[in-house]
Amino acid sequence: MMMQDIAMHVLDIGMNSLKADSSEVKIFINEDTNSSRISFTIIDDGRGMSEEEMKNAQDPFYTSRTTRRFGLGIPFIKAAAEMCGGKFLLQSLKGKGTELKAEFDSSNIDCPPLGNVADAIVTLMVFDETINLIYQYSYNDTEFIVSTNELKNELEDVAISEPAIQIWLTEYINENMERLKKEEQS
Repeated sequence: MMMQDIAMHVLDIGMNSLKADSSEVKIFINEDTNSSRISFTIIDDGRGMSEEEMKNAQDPFYTSRTTRRFGLGIPFIKAAAEMCGGKFLLQSLKGKGTELKAEFDSSNIDCPPLGNVADAIVTLMVFDETINLIYQYSYNDTEFIVSTNELKNELEDVAISEPAIQIWLTEYINENMERLKKEEQS
């Protein structure tokens, strides 16, 4: 069973990055209506993987976890991208970090919808506030960027995990993503 939308893949893979002893995680989502492409890239500076670990990570019957017997996140995103004529790339260096990129042909009937990206990003931002999470959303030739370090500087002593801040942040991300789409149409 595949995940229902791209945002769920971003949440799953982003959570892997946060748990990999990262100090910074970058998430890029790009919607390009001119080329009918949606892509996301997640880059972390965590513990990274060896060649063998990268190969194993793409095998649905392998996991390094002790809590379950299968590791489906990376195999699912790879299958979802390839099923709709897209591409998948996984690069990593042990001790240096990991980069995962998935690209989808949004005109393909099998392309999953983008989904609720704001909820996924906010969930990742509050998971571990010691990690700087940078989120960049691009729509054709425009972009919006937000990072937890910038937010923490603005909020001073108020935690991002405060419920009112989470609600505001979700709205802020949604509004800016929609703003880029509206600016493009005008």
